[in-house]
Amino acid sequence: SGDFEKGHVIGSRNVVMSQFDPENKELAKVRELPVAVVCRNGTASAGAAGRLVKAGFKNVYWLDGGVAAWQSAELPLARGRA
Repeated sequence: SGDFEKGHVIGSRNVVMSQFDPENKELAKVRELPVAVVCRNGTASAGAAGRLVKAGFKNVYWLDGGVAAWQSAELPLARGRA
């Protein structure tokens, strides 16, 4: 999305909420690993984190305040699609 291209946490992947599926085969592979979800302001990622926990993910985190808070803390962001 446009927000992702403007700035995202280094190493993160973009997942459109309308296509977010905690039961996805790719996500199932990381069910036991720590997963951090991030959005622009922290609202959508909190909902996504709840869905991951319901799907059986053990170590789920979300960035409170989202990318906006990350940027305010002067932490590094990547730009572009990847």
